[in-house]
Amino acid sequence: MNTWLSCAEFLEELGTKIDLSKVSRTSRYNWFTNAGIPYRANKEYSTSDFALVAFQAARCIKSREMRRVEKATQTINAIAIAS
Repeated sequence: MNTWLSCAEFLEELGTKIDLSKVSRTSRYNWFTNAGIPYRANKEYSTSDFALVAFQAARCIKSREMRRVEKATQTINAIAIAS
C-alpha cells in the first residue's frame, strides 16, 4: 500500500530522524533532483518515490562523514609526523 506525502511533509518526517538544520537547502534540493523527483513543497508523491530521496540523503550524509574522517586522519598524520 502506497501512502502519499507532500515534499514538505516528507522533510518534516525526515527531520525527526536527522538534524536538518545542519543540512543546507541546496543539499536537500539535490537529494530530490538526484532521485529524479522535482521538489515542490505541496506536491504529493508516493512514499516509494521518497525512498529514493531518502537513499540520496543517506549517500550524501555518508559521503560528508567520510570526508570528515579523511580530513581528521590527515590532521592526525600531520601532527604525528611533526612530533
